[in-house]
Amino acid sequence: MNAVRRTVCAVAVSMSLGVTAACGGSGAKVHSVASQAAGPPKAKAASLDPRAKAVVLSEKQLHVVAFSDIDFPLLKRAPRYDRTGVASIRYKADAGGPECTTFLNAQFLSGSYYHGLHEVDRGYTLTTADRPVQLESMVVSYPSAREAERVINDTRTSVTHCSNLHYRLKNYSFSFKEVVSMPIPRTGDDSTAFQGSWSLQGGKAEPWATELIRVGTVVVGVNAMSSPDPFRLLQQTGKQAAAELRHEEVLAADAKGT
Repeated sequence: MNAVRRTVCAVAVSMSLGVTAACGGSGAKVHSVASQAAGPPKAKAASLDPRAKAVVLSEKQLHVVAFSDIDFPLLKRAPRYDRTGVASIRYKADAGGPECTTFLNAQFLSGSYYHGLHEVDRGYTLTTADRPVQLESMVVSYPSAREAERVINDTRTSVTHCSNLHYRLKNYSFSFKEVVSMPIPRTGDDSTAFQGSWSLQGGKAEPWATELIRVGTVVVGVNAMSSPDPFRLLQQTGKQAAAELRHEEVLAADAKGT
């Protein structure tokens, strides 16, 4: 979904696996942290000024999306997973036809498939009584709201055709199974979410979930490697990210006097 996908290890991280076999780790299963996420988003949503929705944000401005332990207790940064720069990997599903290829490229915010201008990604871990949850935010700016919306629409449409799919990258085999849409209420200007299980090289399947949110000309993705019920975690982090982006877009529009 980002520059994290430049290598096989990075691809695993971008899918919120955190430490996996591809990175030389254990790929341990993590569990729901819905009860750990607390409090409302720290950033208040700015006015839905139509001027802001047309503003194209710079890479520096995309850094506004950041979570902390102030908002989500027991959350820690994992800077080794941070990346900047639009990813250029173009994905192709081995089965499922063009819809599944579209789904892969849309959910990973492929820079070769869509026309991303800037990208900023951050990694986190969230401690629970059992084991840590891996969390990642991916923020990509586009030349227009239309191009950003194409990412959301393509994901929403293609996921219904791709409950099970497989693809290869750098001699590694990746599989998604039981992929379904999640009924998270709309966030930002538009959003879509889905969950399923993920496995590497035919290994043990791990639950994962993703929400993609469009705010003006920006798409933010939040990935969670957690229990089968990541609903609240994605909803809260997604709302905060959308509020922060909206505020930044309004400030940028005011600064330009548009």
